[in-house]
Amino acid sequence: MSNTSTERQVFEALAFVWDVTAALELIEGRQPNRHINVDDWADLLRFVSIDENHAATVDLSKPILLAPLPDPSTGQPGLEIPIDGWHRLSRALSERITTLPAIALTPEEERKVRIRGGSRSSRHGR
Repeated sequence: MSNTSTERQVFEALAFVWDVTAALELIEGRQPNRHINVDDWADLLRFVSIDENHAATVDLSKPILLAPLPDPSTGQPGLEIPIDGWHRLSRALSERITTLPAIALTPEEERKVRIRGGSRSSRHGR
């Protein structure tokens, strides 16, 4: 994931890439619409680059951002995956916090912020 003031934040998982900056702009002002179980994501943290110093300072009240991952065989929304909030998940796990607030993108919103993967092969326009 990239995170500098001049670059857009993106999250890459499997063959998918999402524009996190665009997703955060899309949900600005929206309240969490669910809570996630931190332990459900603990095993996947080893596949994400975590800066432990940064993780220690993140705001756990900021919602995790979830995107419905399209099913490769049908293209329909399937499992939701965090595309923003892995440092919050890491901190919550280390502090034994069991749930965190989350905002789930709709399938339409997910398609708007998906850069690559599924039926998107290159960067899309906004």
